Amino acid sequence: MEIHQAIDRFLESAKYYEHKSENTISNYRRDLLKYAAFLYAHEIQDTKDVTPLLLEEFVISEKDHFSMASIARHAAAIRSLHHFLSALFEEPNPSMLLKVSPGGRKLPIFASNAQMKTIFSQLHHDTPKQLLHLALFATMYGCGVRVNELCTLPMNRVMIEDRILRVMGKGSKERLVPIAEGIVPILRQYYEEVRCQYPCSANARFFLQPNGKKIYPRYVQRMVKKEINALGIRTKLTPHKFRHTFATHLLQGGADLRSIQELLGHSQITTTEIYTHLNTKDLLRGYQKAFPKQPPIHFPGIRTMPSKVALKQGLYPKDRKFEKIYMSKK
Repeated sequence: MEIHQAIDRFLESAKYYEHKSENTISNYRRDLLKYAAFLYAHEIQDTKDVTPLLLEEFVISEKDHFSMASIARHAAAIRSLHHFLSALFEEPNPSMLLKVSPGGRKLPIFASNAQMKTIFSQLHHDTPKQLLHLALFATMYGCGVRVNELCTLPMNRVMIEDRILRVMGKGSKERLVPIAEGIVPILRQYYEEVRCQYPCSANARFFLQPNGKKIYPRYVQRMVKKEINALGIRTKLTPHKFRHTFATHLLQGGADLRSIQELLGHSQITTTEIYTHLNTKDLLRGYQKAFPKQPPIHFPGIRTMPSKVALKQGLYPKDRKFEKIYMSKK
């Protein structure tokens, strides 16, 4: 099948039959168009002519331009495309052995409790625009929604008095997210003073600019950057990092991992487990700060230094300074 025709058929199936989100479809399209450009540059116009060797060459060509996580995502899109063509059109699948490790997972950046107090205590809410921004910050942090979910949230899914958000997440899966008690007055004031100035049909968006225009992810990203810089907060915070903050603060407050998974809308618990590493890191830091460097009590018969045999056998990492002092003793 001609490459662009194959991509179009695959994206159509992903959208209408697999019900993938618009964001997923957009990522598929962007990644597969890079792949198509590579194939055309190698004079390949039909997907049947793609070979495993050519796929390996594509991955190698990306190493100078993309991170391993991005290359792994590109490889996943290519595997999905060829699996689709193989299943429905009985084409050979050259991507059967195409696997790219994304490398070590980076710990997510999040705001501290002190930084969140700074944000909510210093953000102004005197004008309709400032009130909108405060409501956006409150919903991102207090409900942990994705920025696209935030922008498209309809009126009939925001139940302020019942303190519930009905969020339509990835794969058209709905989840219920409680609205924190402290956020209710902010949303209520935004609704009464800003949102009510415009039509409030059930499917209309809850968050609108003061001029009645829709908000989009790029608007929220720019707003967050501008407000954070104005407050003098050095941590590089983005809308998605408020989602990380929501999850991290819940875990630190004693919430169990399964509940956090449900609130975030993660399909796999392994995605949520990244936040346990943050919590473990905090615990270790606290332990190292509080625990004495040397045991306060001497226990007779307990060796406080490694034995010379263990050192000679390489059971401990070599430390030149330690080795010089300890091994010189006869």
